[in-house]
This record gives sequence, structure tokens and C-alpha cells, in this order.
Amino acid sequence: MLGLTAVGLYRRAVWLPAAAAAAATLLVCDAWFDILTSRSDEGLWLAVGMAALGEFPLTVLCILVAVRAERILERTVRLSTRRA
Repeated sequence: MLGLTAVGLYRRAVWLPAAAAAAATLLVCDAWFDILTSRSDEGLWLAVGMAALGEFPLTVLCILVAVRAERILERTVRLSTRRA
């Protein structure tokens, strides 16, 4: 899903907000699943560290991309309907 988001960014695709929102959702679900299924204390701290330093920052980035892309898409649609 992150790859699809990157392709959407590159192509400035209409479906970019949906892909970025789905990637953010999957990252949060993965972090939650990793933390809850860790069996040892070491595994728990590793899962928490990966979530805090890797998955949650990427989640925030994906949410920002989704919101920004949606605003740009709305502005583009609004401007194109004014010209028509």
C-alpha cells in the first residue's frame, strides 16, 4: 500500500487520498497487532520501538499526504467547474 501511495504521488493520481488513508490504517493496524502479539518483554519493547520510530511517523506522513491531496483535488475540481 505504501508503494501504491508512492506511485500515486508520482503520477498525481485522483485515487491518492484513498491510497494514503488506507496505508495509514494498515500501518496502525500492523503496529497494534505487533504489540499485542509479542510474547516476551524483549519482543514487546522491540514492537513498541518499531511502532514509535517507524510505523507511527509513517502513519502521520500518510495522513498528511491524504489530507493535502484531497484539498488539492477539491481545489482543482472547483476551478475546473468555474471555467466550464
